[in-house]
Amino acid sequence: MRISLPSYAKVNLWLEIAGRRPDGFHELITVLQTVSLKDDLVFESADPGVKLVTRGRPVPDGEENSIVKAARLVLHGSGIGLHIALTKRIPLGAGLGGGSSNAAVTLMAANRLTGNRLTWTRLGELAASLGSDVSFFLRGGTALGTGRGERIESLEISSLPPAFLLVWPRFALSTGDVYASLGAPAADPPGALTSGRADTTIRRFREIAGENEWRSLRNDLEKPAIGLFPALARIKEYLLQWGCSGVLLAGSGSVVFAMGDRSTLTRASRLCRERDLGETFLCRPVGGSEYRRRFERAGVQFESLGS
Repeated sequence: MRISLPSYAKVNLWLEIAGRRPDGFHELITVLQTVSLKDDLVFESADPGVKLVTRGRPVPDGEENSIVKAARLVLHGSGIGLHIALTKRIPLGAGLGGGSSNAAVTLMAANRLTGNRLTWTRLGELAASLGSDVSFFLRGGTALGTGRGERIESLEISSLPPAFLLVWPRFALSTGDVYASLGAPAADPPGALTSGRADTTIRRFREIAGENEWRSLRNDLEKPAIGLFPALARIKEYLLQWGCSGVLLAGSGSVVFAMGDRSTLTRASRLCRERDLGETFLCRPVGGSEYRRRFERAGVQFESLGS
């Protein structure tokens, strides 16, 4: 059996740090959104074992790759192997969740090719073990992430930016370095700050979305990232000067993304290239229903996997 699936990127439309946890992670309140920039993955049943071949942007193809890790978790004890082909377009170290997306898609595909033998709850546990953003990509669309980002709740937002411009400055940022530069205080007790502020965050985000006040969006990692790489501030300033309705760092960076109508973003993309600010990607939001339909067409049975 052979199936082909997209692996979408994401942006954080809101990223609030509520404190540092004893386990070294941070308590987050974040609003995540899948966008149409994507990698492509092709999965084919094979003899036992996992083989990954890649094209496009260079990525590790051994045991350290999130795709291989995810495949082995699902295939364990099944007697089935996978041949996986990855076409990589999402930049690495960009804050777009490319590796996490690849891992989540692999969990769903491997489960499909082994007869959907794992429950949705078990897939969620495996996703959380692989990384903080992986759980989000089991749902896609617009979602609230809390805890270290692995607790996901789908959101219905009536008004989203019609288009996004992603500007990758052609360098990667280390998530660990950005968080270390943040110097967040400890969350004591763990989880208390998140639970007390999430509802307020959702209300504020809905107000911003309803009034298209995209300049009011928040990312607490933006300041420390700019401290490490001041060139990011210059990209943001240019995009605002060129009429974008809002500009924000994507996750922990290094991508800066702008929101607005497609004509404005198309012009901003051209100007970015003329000034050699980086590689640009024009894309759109991918909603939860569209996301699920794309995977259901390949036989991923969301409903049958339980709650």
